[in-house]
Amino acid sequence: MNAQEVFNTVVTGLRKQNAVSETPSGGCAYRGEHGRKCAVGMLIPDDEYDPRKEGLRVQGLVSSKEPIPTLVLMFTEGLGSLINAIQWVHDVEMREDERDVGVAFGPTTVAAFAKIAGRFKLDPEAIWGND
Repeated sequence: MNAQEVFNTVVTGLRKQNAVSETPSGGCAYRGEHGRKCAVGMLIPDDEYDPRKEGLRVQGLVSSKEPIPTLVLMFTEGLGSLINAIQWVHDVEMREDERDVGVAFGPTTVAAFAKIAGRFKLDPEAIWGND
């Protein structure tokens, strides 16, 4: 995947999901209740997902003894900064929108993804859902 494909995959998935991915205790989860996924969880193929890795930061998924191959490849190709920025939106901005306006993909989230698109010189089309 290139940077635009990563952005489109995550933003489209989170927009359609319109909810954060959490553990039963309210922590962030790569794969959470009701089949939800966080930003990085959207990038992990089902056959590479390992529930024992819940709780690890993204770098832990890449640098552990049993790393997730797809994420290792993305980080090797220079996509780590983008992935970390997108994950921040899920873990912070979406939770604020869910708390403040009742929908996870609200105005704070949209603005954060637009800023990321500008920073990484990406087409922001996926934010508005013309798919």
